[in-house]
Amino acid sequence: MNLCKWVTNSPDLRAMWKENGVELTGVNGHFERQRKYKKKCTKNISPYITPFTVRVKCLFQEMWEKGLNWDEPLPTDLAEKWEQWCVELPLLHLVSIPRWYHTEINKESHTVKLHVYCDASEKAYGAVAYLQGQNNLGETITSFVASKSRVAPLKKMTLPRLELMGALIGARLGYSLLKPLNMEKNQLNMWTDSMITLHWIRSSSRRWKPFVSNRVAEIQGLTNPELWSHCAGKMNPADLLTLGYHGTHFTVYR
Repeated sequence: MNLCKWVTNSPDLRAMWKENGVELTGVNGHFERQRKYKKKCTKNISPYITPFTVRVKCLFQEMWEKGLNWDEPLPTDLAEKWEQWCVELPLLHLVSIPRWYHTEINKESHTVKLHVYCDASEKAYGAVAYLQGQNNLGETITSFVASKSRVAPLKKMTLPRLELMGALIGARLGYSLLKPLNMEKNQLNMWTDSMITLHWIRSSSRRWKPFVSNRVAEIQGLTNPELWSHCAGKMNPADLLTLGYHGTHFTVYR
C-alpha cells in the first residue's frame, strides 16, 4: 500500500508502517525538515542572544523572498546557512549571563540609569538595554538587561527610516523595563548613532510626514526626548544585533 503525501512525527507509527510494508511517497526529507526549522528556532529565541538569532530570522525572510513552499528543498546557499547556524547552536550552552545586577535599584537613586542603544542596518534593526549603577564598594558597574530585534521589511526602506524603526523598538523596550526594574522615565537614557533620527525625535512630530510623524510621536510619548543622545557607530553595542553574530563570538566575549 502506498500513502501519498503523508508524514508523521511518531517513531512508533513510522516503525509500524515499515513493518506492515506501507510506503510513503511524495514526501521527502526536506518537507519534514522545513517544518522543523521554525520549531527549532522558536525554542532558541531569547532576549539574551539576539545577535545570534537575528541571523536565522533573516534566513526565514530569504525563504519568503524566494517563494519557497513547505515541500520544496532549500537551495544550496540557504541550506548551508541553516546548517552552519545549527552547528553553532550548541556553543550557546557555554554562554553565561548573570541575572544579578550587583546594584540596588530604587526610584530616588541618581546613580542608577537604564541605557538603551538603538541601531539599524539594511538587514535588521533593534535595541539593547544595559543597567548602570554602583555596587557596595561604590564602583560603577554595567549589566546586560535585554535586547530585541526585527528583520527589515521586504519593501525596501531608506536607512534613516530603518534607524527610526530601531529607535521605536528601543523606546518600547526601555519603557517596558521601567516598571519591572522599579525605575522612572527620567532614569531612562536613549542612544542612537543616527543624527537624522536624533533630529526627528528632538523636534515636533507635526513637522514630518505621516511615516516619521507617527513613530516620532510614539517615541516622544514613551521616552523623554531630552534624554536622547548620539553615540558613535563603532561604539554602539546594538550594531551587533543588526548584523548578526557567530556563536563562537559569544564564547569569546562572554
